[in-house]
Amino acid sequence: MNEQAEQIGRICTEFACGLRRILPGKLYAAYVYGAAAFPDDMPTGDIDFHVIVTGPLDEDERSRLYEMHDSLARDYPPLGVDMDGYYLLLSDAGRSRPPQSQMWQRATDHSWALHREHMLAGRVIVLHGPDPSEVYPPATWPERRSRD
Repeated sequence: MNEQAEQIGRICTEFACGLRRILPGKLYAAYVYGAAAFPDDMPTGDIDFHVIVTGPLDEDERSRLYEMHDSLARDYPPLGVDMDGYYLLLSDAGRSRPPQSQMWQRATDHSWALHREHMLAGRVIVLHGPDPSEVYPPATWPERRSRD
């Protein structure tokens, strides 16, 4: 295993533990997808993720999640700094419409169809929860062609 893959593994472990600690009653699933989840040795520029929660995040949870992300950035540069993802409601994750993040207000996953397809194709690390096929609907052809 190369050094970057080892760092991704450590970040994923810390991230999953932090999510379980901060969101014990709301955490439904957590996935890392994109280049960080690819089995080949291609370089990774960031760590893409979706965290699926069963209900809206409150201010205390957001604050603790910000602290966790700051800790990952400090302890695991450069990839810990470049975590790029969304905290999504479970009810939104099962829809075709791009969802808004529960963490970063008004942040919308404009590559929603592509991200779902990566995960459904097995380009995913499941940190917590069910297989992505139990959460995400497959992208339709029109969704794949547009970026809405």
